Amino acid sequence: MPHQSNDPSLGTKTTTEAPRCCCCQGNVRTPKTMSVVTGIVLIALALAFLWQGGSSLLTSMQDERAQKILSAELKEVFSSQDVSLIRADGKTFTIKAEIAATREQQAQGLMFRDHVNEGEGMLFTYIQPQRVSFWMKNTLIPLDMLFIGPDNTIIKIVKNTQPHNETPIRSDGFVLAVLELKGGEADRMGLAVGDKLK
Repeated sequence: MPHQSNDPSLGTKTTTEAPRCCCCQGNVRTPKTMSVVTGIVLIALALAFLWQGGSSLLTSMQDERAQKILSAELKEVFSSQDVSLIRADGKTFTIKAEIAATREQQAQGLMFRDHVNEGEGMLFTYIQPQRVSFWMKNTLIPLDMLFIGPDNTIIKIVKNTQPHNETPIRSDGFVLAVLELKGGEADRMGLAVGDKLK
């Protein structure tokens, strides 16, 4: 395509053919064009480097920000009361349990807690018997879960659940409550299916 230029000495516009490169039969790259191309290449290389080397850092920062936002939203307040776990041999253990009775409290549960003390836990209560399932998303520590049937008998125990695991943990039956304890507490107290919650 013809290249238009202004020639002040002539006082008129002249039309000249752009110079050709003998090797590629294309327009010869002018210094200005070369600088633009070089800039684009450098930007592309920088972006590629950041994508490869910085993507994990970016993901980490995004995850950390998301966790902070979630943590800030964990505003549910729990009341607590003492409950008793009674083994078949009559031995009794007292647990100071936070009560998760509302849907919001149950959704929050023990998420983002970095510890639960021995003799403490969280009791999820339901108005009527139902099948329930739990997961360990955003839960930082292993837990023991005791599924409590309508007659206050432990019908299932799941020990040392894996933090952050999103596999559903199901009750396998109708329950009125679920008691979450620090991982290892069920073994420490020698609890078994058939023991009672009072």
